[in-house]
Formats: sequence, structure tokens, C-alpha cells
Amino acid sequence: MSIKFDKYKLIELCELITDGSHTSPKSQIEGCYMASVKDMGEYGFDYSKCRKISYEDFKKLSKSGCSPIKNDILIAKDGSPLSNIFIYDDDEPLVLLSSIAIIRPNEEILYREFLKYYLSNSYIKENVQKTYTSGSVIPRIILEDFEKFPIYAPDIENQKKIAKPLMDIDEKIKCIKNINSNIFKICKLIFDYWFLQFDFPYNNKPYNSNNGKMVYDEKLGRKIPKDWSRGNLDNIAEYINGLACQKYRPINKSEKLPVIKITEMHEGFTDKTEFVRSDIDEKHIINDGDILFSWSATLETMIWTGGKGGLNQHIFKVIPKDYGKYYVYMMLSAYINNFVRMAESRKTTMGHITREHLLQSKIPLPPKELTYEFDELVAPLFNKYIQNNIEIRKLNALKEFLLPILLNGQIGFEE
Repeated sequence: MSIKFDKYKLIELCELITDGSHTSPKSQIEGCYMASVKDMGEYGFDYSKCRKISYEDFKKLSKSGCSPIKNDILIAKDGSPLSNIFIYDDDEPLVLLSSIAIIRPNEEILYREFLKYYLSNSYIKENVQKTYTSGSVIPRIILEDFEKFPIYAPDIENQKKIAKPLMDIDEKIKCIKNINSNIFKICKLIFDYWFLQFDFPYNNKPYNSNNGKMVYDEKLGRKIPKDWSRGNLDNIAEYINGLACQKYRPINKSEKLPVIKITEMHEGFTDKTEFVRSDIDEKHIINDGDILFSWSATLETMIWTGGKGGLNQHIFKVIPKDYGKYYVYMMLSAYINNFVRMAESRKTTMGHITREHLLQSKIPLPPKELTYEFDELVAPLFNKYIQNNIEIRKLNALKEFLLPILLNGQIGFEE
């Protein structure tokens, strides 16, 4: 039996359509969170990047409707409209800036999960972006246009049936991400223990805790093991910058690679809307397991698992120089906070790390053999981490495949 879909305007199915604050109170070290579109992820906010405002400012903005409640749908409306859509379910009190829309469905006629998936459908997203996006510098969708969004929806029970298989896939993805989060925490714990606290195994005992000989290094400002030296990030790896990929567009459709820009790196996958020739130099081709370091705008390191692609400028491909691969990745990840603080001290939101900064960095440099021992210990964990991320990529592809089929009512449901 076919499912009947009726056409609505979004406002007809919702109790509330609004956005966050159009004013930005002063930031504070302590206080309540204020989130913007840059703090949004696939399933929620990254609170480590959110700024804080005073309790008084928070209370004022919360009273004016800038604070979401549980089960509200939050949508990126500025910058890259509809790039992130999720259902708010945190206990953390926060207010939002106007770059985020707050949608509160009428739960009697619109299932929140159905709406989330509906607006996540590539065809719907592209149509909405094309029809309603304005602004040449910062693309945005104005609030009044959210109310006009066309929504094709069946009755509430069929909405729930349509959403269910997609929710199951998302639940699986969340579970895998939680496993990977724990894997990274374990690897970081071992790295910190060995290379920051200097309690690496030595004669079957932790070195520093068992009175291993330490010497003071003035430039590092701390004691390091006697057989270690002072070095920099350039000593442990080669940093290959990406290409200006717009200069290397594909000649034909069969010989192309998706471009990995900072956005794709941050998301962990390519949207496959921009391509580069496949015959670019091998050093600019990225494969699963490669270490990437974005050195402009967003300062971030990651192990790429989004499939083969061409590396865009503003990202370094990091190749270890006779040091363990995962040691290099963890050391760079640990040091990046210094680069972030350096960017903040220049009072700019645009981070920008040069090769000179890599040379100026100061790190305690262990014997190379110790980094290989570390790699041998954590490699099985990182291999699992990489395979898990590849599985997430496949699950997301399955979800993307199912979305239009389910939303078109092409799959029947057994009673």
C-alpha cells in the first residue's frame, strides 16, 4: 500500500521557528555556554570550542527565547546553511547566536526525527539552499524563509516508520564513535604517560617514578630524561602542503579525485562536489590512515579515513621522519594547543601556522627506538580506530542511499 504525502509549509507543522541572539555579549573565562554555528557537529555541540558568557547575560538571553529546550531541532542557518542539523538533547544550559535556527515541531503532526532526516536529504538540502540562501560574503537563510520551507509528509505514524531505519543506522554510528573516543583516550593516556610524564618502561619499571636520571633543559623549562634531547616538530616529520586544486581541474570525469579541503577534513569525509585531476603528484594524494594537519583557519590534526582524495592547500600531509607514525600524530595533537594559544594571543580568529612556527616549536625528543615501541603497542588500537571510521563512512553512505527512497515512500512497511 502506497503512503500518501501531503504538502505543507514548515510553519504549519511547528510550534516555534526562531533563532538565537542577534547580539553577542562579552566572553568570560567562567560562565554559561553560548554556541554558534561553528560549534555544531553532526550530532551535537563541541563544548570545548564554545565560548562562555556571564550568568546575567545568559539569563537575559534565555528569557528572550535564545535557549533551546530538549527535542528542539537546531539547524545551521549562516555560513553553510543546513550543513548541520541535529536534535538538541543535552543537559548543558546554553544560549545560541543567530547563526542557528531553533525549530520546535508540533509533536502531534510532525515527528522531529522525520523532519531532521527530511532536511538532511541531499536533494532537499540543495533545493532549499538554492531557493532561499542569500548573502554574498556569508551565505545565510533568513528566519522568515524557514517558515516557507515546503515539507512533504505523511501522517505521524508513517513518519515514525520512515525515520526508524535511519535512526537505527545513526545509533550504530554513535556507538562506534563512542568506541573510537575511548580508543583515543587510551592511546592519549599511554602517550602522556610515556612522553610527557616520562614514565616510559625502563628495566620493566616506569622511568621517572623510579628515579630515572633527569636533566634540566633551560629552553624547555623542565627536566627531561638524560638520554633525550630538545627538538622541534620539524625534526620528527615532513609537512607537505596541499595544492591550489582549482588549477588542476579534471580533464574528463573518469580521471578525478574528490578534493579534501579544511571543511572536508573537519567532517572526516568529502561531499564529492569538487574534484581534482587524478594524475597530480603522489605526495598530494591522500589515503586512509594518512596524518593531516590543517594550518590555517581551523588548527586541527587527524588521521584521515574519508577515502582517497586530492589534498587542497592550507592542509599539511604529515610524513614521519624515522619516528613512529602514531608517536608523531600524538605529539602533533598534543602540541597544537600551543598553536591555538599563539593564534589567540594575536587576537585573531584566523589561525595561521607557518613552517617557521614548526621550526620554532620546542619538544622533548625521545630516542627513536622508544617511539617505535610506542607504535607497536598502540598500532592494534589505531588500526581498529581506522577501521571503525571506515565503517562509519559506509554507514553514512547507506543512510544517504536510503534517505530519498524512504522519503519518497518507495519502501512499504509491514503491519
